[in-house]
Amino acid sequence: YTGLGRGEDVRHRQAEFDERRAIPKEELVSHFLMTMALVKPIISNTPVEELLNNRAVQTFQETGLTILIHVTEHFSYHTGQIAYITKMLTDRQLGFYTGIPLE
Repeated sequence: YTGLGRGEDVRHRQAEFDERRAIPKEELVSHFLMTMALVKPIISNTPVEELLNNRAVQTFQETGLTILIHVTEHFSYHTGQIAYITKMLTDRQLGFYTGIPLE
């Protein structure tokens, strides 16, 4: 939102890392859906030429393209963490590929 969409950075990064309460699933899902609704139109409507323009993101200079790559990688990283921890806590497979022959 802030990097590619040039929105105001209102993130409180340290507070995110300091959070220790158990956040209810419904709250997490709601926050996730609101975030996706915010960024989808930004990604869809960014002109191709904007992907090559430099902009400040936190303490770095990034292009629109490197922002998209970084955000995708970062999102994937956290998705993997969630899947791993869920499997560890439930002691079961998550079924992402159930019924699909992978060999």
